[in-house]
Amino acid sequence: MKFPVLFLFLFIPGFFFAQEPQDSSRHTNFPPTENALFWEISGKGLKKPSYLFGTIHLIPEDSFFIPDIVTERMPEADRLLLEIEMNMGSMMSAAMEAFIPSKKSLKELLSPEDYDLLRSFVEDSLPKSSGFLGLGGVSMESISRQKPIFAVQQISALYCQDKSEDEGESVIYEMYFADKFKETERPVSGLELASDQLAAFDAIPLEEQARQLVESIRHPETLCAGTGELVSIYRSQNLEKLMEATTADPLMGNHLDVLLYQRNRNWIPVIEEYLKEEVVFIAVGAGHLAGEFGLVNLLRRQGYVVRALSK
Repeated sequence: MKFPVLFLFLFIPGFFFAQEPQDSSRHTNFPPTENALFWEISGKGLKKPSYLFGTIHLIPEDSFFIPDIVTERMPEADRLLLEIEMNMGSMMSAAMEAFIPSKKSLKELLSPEDYDLLRSFVEDSLPKSSGFLGLGGVSMESISRQKPIFAVQQISALYCQDKSEDEGESVIYEMYFADKFKETERPVSGLELASDQLAAFDAIPLEEQARQLVESIRHPETLCAGTGELVSIYRSQNLEKLMEATTADPLMGNHLDVLLYQRNRNWIPVIEEYLKEEVVFIAVGAGHLAGEFGLVNLLRRQGYVVRALSK
């Protein structure tokens, strides 16, 4: 099953490991962030602390874990804050962002040879149906209007599930937390709209997305690469290694500001408004936490005391 690096950032499947890693040294000058997934936010006049937790979004059921201190502190929160509010209306509107604008299609972005290669892969290498996360089978007709980055997400999910020997279920951290809060009738809100999150991918030119799509199906073994290692790093709560995985990924490395850093900056005033009014439990992709422009440091810059709890 595929758990790519973007699972640490966006609540959708990620992209590729098909190219050579980039030099990540440009991201390593800032002092290392403490290695922990769970953080307490206090100070700056707050009467009670709030909390910040880093997720991997989707994880195999047998690898899913919640630190004991998270279970202990979660009941203190008045509200859950996710990257996006998880309701059918927002997800349906966001789905429109997955389509290529106007009347274009993948056929116009790919050469005839590459389009035939994609067609052959879809018809010969993907299952005709799948129960994975509610996905059905995929056809050329169904993906021809999708942006390449979303087409490959669907393709890789089906391909890797079909090849996986793991018959177990997967757990979505956000769904777990949302269910816990809804059980006690506490509200669940989002830091951004689902459409805004998906629109961040528009920073990646369609032509670049198309090149990566073709590269991935030429080397399908890369579609499922890195799953176990990424889960292992996450379970170790090693934020620095997670950041290294991020900056080594060519697609992420070229667009970190718009896919990650700017979104973090946009979230800070939203978080602050909630902190003024109530105790919040914030659950976002773990990749948003570390580094100079991570949420931990950005909150500290605003005058809050942000303390690691869960290592």
